[in-house]
Amino acid sequence: MTTQEPVAPEPEAVGFVDGMRRRRPRLGSPLWLWAIMAAVFSLGAVYALVQCTPSAAVSARLLAGDTALLPLPGEDLRAYTGRTVTAESVPVESVPADEGFWVGTGTDRVWVELVVQPGESPYTVRPGDLVTFTGRMVAHDATFGPSLDLTGDDAAQLARQGAHIEVAKAGLGKRPA
Repeated sequence: MTTQEPVAPEPEAVGFVDGMRRRRPRLGSPLWLWAIMAAVFSLGAVYALVQCTPSAAVSARLLAGDTALLPLPGEDLRAYTGRTVTAESVPVESVPADEGFWVGTGTDRVWVELVVQPGESPYTVRPGDLVTFTGRMVAHDATFGPSLDLTGDDAAQLARQGAHIEVAKAGLGKRPA
């Protein structure tokens, strides 16, 4: 009768069957594949968070009462005279005068006249700022634009609209875009 001498198990071996060494089966994918998948997932999560920043997620609103003023409901805004106008995160399109600025985009815009009380320091608004305010729609005549030293398309659009928004400096909030 022959006796088999036991064979010492190797660290990676699970067991022996009939003196034959059986290796541990590989379970799942290699570790490097999991690391790459985790990195791709992390980058995707960061991209999604960047795309959902508050400035991107908040939509601009400019309302005269319950009526949206952006996009413009028409060229003539005199029908909204006397109404309270509220703005939330509306972009400043341009600042062609010390006394006011356009909100909106392109020609889809409304003039905002900033009312500064005597003794108040000037207020700086820059194109691209997002403004929030409550003001009042006020009618004006064709001389309003030129009285602000506006010319060309700015003066022509103000004349066509026939009204603008007056906002007290104290009621204006802004943040960079």
